[in-house]
Amino acid sequence: MAEHGIVISTHGATALCRQLPAIIDEPRNELCPLMRQLLRQLYDELTFMSAQLDALTKQVLACVKNDERIQRLLAIEGIGPINASH
Repeated sequence: MAEHGIVISTHGATALCRQLPAIIDEPRNELCPLMRQLLRQLYDELTFMSAQLDALTKQVLACVKNDERIQRLLAIEGIGPINASH
C-alpha cells in the first residue's frame, strides 16, 4: 500500500481494522481491483481471527476467575492469566 502512498500512521491490528475498510473503498487511491479484493479478504480474515481471540480470552478469564490457585499466581508480578492457568 505504501507504494501507492497509503500509509497507516498507527501500528497494530486494531488500527489496521479501523482504517482498512475506508482505504479499500476509497475510489481516489491507486489500488487496482485485484489489490482491493486481496485486502478485503485479508481484512475479513483479520476480523474473524480477532473475534476468535476475543472469545478465547473470555474463556480463559472465566476459568481464571473461578480458580483460587490461579488467583494466587496472578498476584505475582509478571504472571498473567494464560501462564497462571497452565
